[in-house]
Amino acid sequence: GARATVGMKWTRYDPKGWSLGLGLGRVYRDADQGQFNTASGLDGVHSDWLLSGQVKLDSKLSLSARALIGDDLSVTKAETRASWKDENMRLDATYSWVVPELSENRPDLISHATLDGKFTLMRHWLADTSILYDATANKITKASYGLEYINECISVDLSLSRRFNSSTSVTPTTDIGMSVTLLGFGSGKRGPKRACNGL
Repeated sequence: GARATVGMKWTRYDPKGWSLGLGLGRVYRDADQGQFNTASGLDGVHSDWLLSGQVKLDSKLSLSARALIGDDLSVTKAETRASWKDENMRLDATYSWVVPELSENRPDLISHATLDGKFTLMRHWLADTSILYDATANKITKASYGLEYINECISVDLSLSRRFNSSTSVTPTTDIGMSVTLLGFGSGKRGPKRACNGL
Protein backbone atom coordinates (compact mmCIF):
# COMPACT_ATOMS: atom_id res chain seq x y z
CA GLY A 1 0.00 0.00 0.00
CA ALA A 2 0.89 3.67 -0.19
CA ARG A 3 2.97 4.98 2.68
CA ALA A 4 5.03 8.01 3.64
CA THR A 5 7.93 8.27 6.05
CA VAL A 6 8.43 11.73 7.50
CA GLY A 7 10.97 13.00 9.96
CA MET A 8 13.30 15.77 10.90
CA LYS A 9 16.75 15.97 12.44
CA TRP A 10 18.59 18.81 14.12
CA THR A 11 22.30 18.78 14.99
CA ARG A 12 24.48 21.32 16.74
CA TYR A 13 28.25 21.18 16.28
CA ASP A 14 30.03 23.34 18.80
CA PRO A 15 33.49 24.83 18.06
CA LYS A 16 34.66 23.49 21.43
CA GLY A 17 34.32 19.93 20.13
CA TRP A 18 30.98 18.67 21.44
CA SER A 19 27.84 18.00 19.43
CA LEU A 20 24.14 17.45 20.09
CA GLY A 21 21.65 15.74 17.76
CA LEU A 22 17.87 15.23 17.98
CA GLY A 23 15.59 13.31 15.64
CA LEU A 24 11.84 12.69 15.30
CA GLY A 25 10.01 10.59 12.72
CA ARG A 26 6.93 8.53 11.89
CA VAL A 27 5.49 6.29 9.15
CA TYR A 28 2.01 6.90 7.68
CA ARG A 29 -0.04 4.40 5.60
CA ASP A 30 -3.27 4.63 3.64
CA ALA A 31 -4.55 1.40 5.28
CA ASP A 32 -3.64 -1.00 8.07
CA GLN A 33 -2.76 -4.34 6.45
CA GLY A 34 -2.26 -6.03 9.85
CA GLN A 35 1.27 -7.18 9.03
CA PHE A 36 2.94 -5.69 12.12
CA ASN A 37 2.59 -6.52 15.80
CA THR A 38 2.30 -4.05 18.68
CA ALA A 39 5.90 -4.45 19.87
CA SER A 40 7.23 -3.39 16.46
CA GLY A 41 5.74 0.09 16.90
CA LEU A 42 4.63 -0.09 13.24
CA ASP A 43 1.07 -1.38 13.59
CA GLY A 44 -1.93 0.73 12.59
CA VAL A 45 -2.26 3.37 9.89
CA HIS A 46 0.58 5.30 11.48
CA SER A 47 3.57 4.08 13.47
CA ASP A 48 4.68 5.16 16.90
CA TRP A 49 6.91 8.22 17.02
CA LEU A 50 10.63 7.48 16.80
CA LEU A 51 12.47 9.90 19.08
CA SER A 52 16.25 9.88 19.22
CA GLY A 53 19.03 11.95 20.72
CA GLN A 54 22.80 11.87 20.80
CA VAL A 55 25.46 13.83 22.66
CA LYS A 56 29.18 13.65 21.94
CA LEU A 57 31.10 15.48 24.62
CA ASP A 58 34.52 14.94 23.05
CA SER A 59 36.30 12.38 20.91
CA LYS A 60 36.11 9.86 23.77
CA LEU A 61 32.62 10.01 25.30
CA SER A 62 29.25 9.70 23.57
CA LEU A 63 25.70 9.20 24.85
CA SER A 64 22.67 8.21 22.80
CA ALA A 65 19.04 7.28 23.39
CA ARG A 66 16.08 6.34 21.21
CA ALA A 67 12.52 5.24 21.86
CA LEU A 68 9.25 4.38 20.11
CA ILE A 69 6.48 6.43 21.72
CA GLY A 70 2.73 6.20 21.03
CA ASP A 71 0.26 9.07 20.86
CA ASP A 72 -0.76 8.25 24.46
CA LEU A 73 2.94 8.59 25.47
CA SER A 74 3.25 4.83 26.04
CA VAL A 75 6.70 3.45 25.24
CA THR A 76 7.03 0.34 23.05
CA LYS A 77 10.82 0.12 22.86
CA ALA A 78 13.64 2.15 24.34
CA GLU A 79 17.42 1.99 24.34
CA THR A 80 20.14 4.08 25.91
CA ARG A 81 23.85 3.73 25.23
CA ALA A 82 27.04 5.22 26.63
CA SER A 83 30.44 4.74 24.97
CA TRP A 84 33.94 5.64 26.03
CA LYS A 85 37.02 5.01 23.94
CA ASP A 86 40.67 6.00 23.87
CA GLU A 87 43.81 4.51 22.38
CA ASN A 88 43.92 1.61 24.87
CA MET A 89 40.30 0.93 25.84
CA ARG A 90 36.70 0.92 24.65
CA LEU A 91 33.69 0.57 26.96
CA ASP A 92 30.04 0.37 25.89
CA ALA A 93 27.09 0.22 28.28
CA THR A 94 23.58 -0.32 26.88
CA TYR A 95 20.14 -0.58 28.45
CA SER A 96 17.23 -2.00 26.40
CA TRP A 97 13.52 -2.08 27.23
CA VAL A 98 10.89 -3.84 25.07
CA VAL A 99 7.23 -4.56 25.83
CA PRO A 100 5.99 -8.21 25.81
CA GLU A 101 4.79 -9.65 22.51
CA LEU A 102 3.05 -13.04 22.36
CA SER A 103 3.31 -13.28 18.55
CA GLU A 104 7.11 -13.33 18.98
CA ASN A 105 6.86 -15.99 21.72
CA ARG A 106 7.96 -13.34 24.23
CA PRO A 107 5.36 -13.10 27.02
CA ASP A 108 7.62 -11.18 29.41
CA LEU A 109 8.99 -7.66 29.43
CA ILE A 110 12.59 -7.32 28.24
CA SER A 111 14.73 -5.17 30.50
CA HIS A 112 18.40 -5.83 29.81
CA ALA A 113 21.67 -4.06 30.54
CA THR A 114 24.89 -4.99 28.77
CA LEU A 115 28.49 -4.00 29.37
CA ASP A 116 31.10 -4.58 26.67
CA GLY A 117 34.77 -3.76 26.95
CA LYS A 118 37.89 -4.14 24.83
CA PHE A 119 41.33 -3.44 26.27
CA THR A 120 44.87 -3.26 24.93
CA LEU A 121 47.05 -5.20 27.38
CA MET A 122 50.34 -4.75 25.56
CA ARG A 123 51.65 -4.77 22.00
CA HIS A 124 49.84 -7.50 20.01
CA TRP A 125 47.61 -8.51 22.95
CA LEU A 126 43.95 -7.53 23.43
CA ALA A 127 41.31 -8.60 25.95
CA ASP A 128 37.54 -8.23 25.81
CA THR A 129 34.58 -8.92 28.03
CA SER A 130 30.79 -8.83 27.72
CA ILE A 131 28.17 -9.10 30.47
CA LEU A 132 24.39 -9.30 30.02
CA TYR A 133 22.24 -8.44 33.05
CA ASP A 134 18.50 -9.22 33.11
CA ALA A 135 16.87 -6.53 35.27
CA THR A 136 13.53 -8.38 35.24
CA ALA A 137 15.06 -11.56 36.68
CA ASN A 138 17.62 -9.55 38.70
CA LYS A 139 20.59 -11.68 37.63
CA ILE A 140 23.43 -11.94 35.13
CA THR A 141 22.30 -14.23 32.31
CA LYS A 142 25.42 -14.28 30.14
CA ALA A 143 29.09 -13.42 30.46
CA SER A 144 31.98 -13.86 28.06
CA TYR A 145 35.71 -13.20 28.15
CA GLY A 146 38.26 -13.23 25.37
CA LEU A 147 41.96 -12.90 24.73
CA GLU A 148 43.39 -12.05 21.30
CA TYR A 149 46.88 -12.09 19.89
CA ILE A 150 47.26 -10.11 16.66
CA ASN A 151 50.22 -9.12 14.52
CA GLU A 152 50.73 -8.20 10.86
CA CYS A 153 49.97 -11.73 9.62
CA ILE A 154 47.71 -13.60 12.01
CA SER A 155 45.00 -13.19 14.63
CA VAL A 156 44.38 -15.82 17.31
CA ASP A 157 41.23 -15.51 19.45
CA LEU A 158 40.54 -17.45 22.64
CA SER A 159 37.09 -17.09 24.21
CA LEU A 160 35.13 -18.36 27.20
CA SER A 161 31.40 -17.74 27.56
CA ARG A 162 28.82 -18.83 30.12
CA ARG A 163 25.04 -18.68 29.80
CA PHE A 164 23.48 -18.77 33.26
CA ASN A 165 19.75 -18.79 32.55
CA SER A 166 17.93 -22.10 32.96
CA SER A 167 14.41 -23.32 32.24
CA THR A 168 12.70 -26.52 31.17
CA SER A 169 14.00 -26.05 27.62
CA VAL A 170 17.28 -24.15 28.15
CA THR A 171 20.03 -25.25 30.52
CA PRO A 172 23.15 -23.33 31.59
CA THR A 173 26.00 -23.79 29.14
CA THR A 174 29.70 -23.01 28.99
CA ASP A 175 31.47 -22.59 25.65
CA ILE A 176 35.19 -22.42 24.93
CA GLY A 177 36.29 -21.24 21.51
CA MET A 178 39.44 -20.64 19.50
CA SER A 179 39.78 -19.10 16.06
CA VAL A 180 42.80 -18.41 13.87
CA THR A 181 42.60 -15.84 11.07
CA LEU A 182 45.22 -15.20 8.40
CA LEU A 183 45.12 -11.45 7.87
CA GLY A 184 45.02 -9.95 4.41
CA PHE A 185 43.33 -12.96 2.76
CA GLY A 186 39.82 -11.56 2.47
CA SER A 187 39.20 -11.64 6.21
CA GLY A 188 38.35 -7.94 6.29
CA LYS A 189 40.55 -7.59 9.36
CA ARG A 190 43.87 -5.76 9.53
CA GLY A 191 46.77 -6.18 11.87
CA PRO A 192 48.91 -3.38 13.31
CA LYS A 193 50.53 -2.88 9.89
CA ARG A 194 49.23 -3.14 6.35
CA ALA A 195 51.80 -5.71 5.17
CA CYS A 196 52.72 -9.10 6.55
CA ASN A 197 56.49 -9.32 7.04
CA GLY A 198 56.57 -12.71 8.72
CA LEU A 199 55.84 -13.89 12.26
